[in-house]
Amino acid sequence: MLFGLLSDEKNVSKLLIIKRERPELRALINEISERAGKAHKELEAFAKSDRTLNLKDQGLPSAEVVTRNAIAKARAKELLTESGKEFELRLLLAQNEALTYGAYLAATAAANDTVANRRQALQQLSSDLLQLQKKTVDLLLKNYTSR
Repeated sequence: MLFGLLSDEKNVSKLLIIKRERPELRALINEISERAGKAHKELEAFAKSDRTLNLKDQGLPSAEVVTRNAIAKARAKELLTESGKEFELRLLLAQNEALTYGAYLAATAAANDTVANRRQALQQLSSDLLQLQKKTVDLLLKNYTSR
């Protein structure tokens, strides 16, 4: 699940190619994409060196997979059709959810991994994603709260 999430997150900055948003938002989204891309490559390298790791098998029931895909498609459609503050708000809310989920997935994977370098990389990823989640919330609070 973490690999799939990182696959989506590494591409989130592509949304900004067609949208013209504030530099502050663009910088945060680019930072998220870069970190997710780096982690995605790390997981691929781990899987190449350990054939017992299957990054494609999420171990989820088919109904859960269908539900998650439907939610992802609905969110993507919302983001592609919105603009301005509505786009920014939806994007930041989606990033808050994804970063929180990813951080805890990485922490759980780290706690259950017996290979020291993988465990350390997953712990660092969890920490990095939580820092990015905090930046996301800070940006939300700065721009979307009543004064």
